[in-house]
Amino acid sequence: MMPSFSSSLLVLVLLAFVGCSSEPPAPPPPDPEPVSFTRLGQGQHADLADTTETIVRDAASWATLSASLRPMVPFDSVDFSTHVVLLAAVPVPSGGYNLGFEEVYRLGDEIVASYILMQPGEDCATAQALATPFQAIMLPTPNAPIRLERTTEAYSCERKKI
Repeated sequence: MMPSFSSSLLVLVLLAFVGCSSEPPAPPPPDPEPVSFTRLGQGQHADLADTTETIVRDAASWATLSASLRPMVPFDSVDFSTHVVLLAAVPVPSGGYNLGFEEVYRLGDEIVASYILMQPGEDCATAQALATPFQAIMLPTPNAPIRLERTTEAYSCERKKI
């Protein structure tokens, strides 16, 4: 059985369309390169009304900002001639939340600082008190823009049967 003229023409048109792309395929995204960082301190209470994601580049700004934070232990000192401070703080409606930076990495032309906000699941009993979990980290001053990226994840309080 011979293929019909219209089906042959359709195949040729499709092959011509697919083969005529004038743009080369996009290169794959670069692999993230880890950037070392040091945890400066964290806590559950801050005098900040809004979510704060900030990069602090000088001692005077850090002195003002850190005065509004109540860390569990005093912050380590920072040499701002070689380092920057990243702070993430999120006001929450109850107790049971925690916040922490997970990783910092270079991705192409930028630095990404990834932190997670852990929230109590529906099966958790929490204190009804306003809180602002926060964490501050320091890293060597980068030669690239920095982006803070938050993920929120719920945890379960269900007891496992043994």
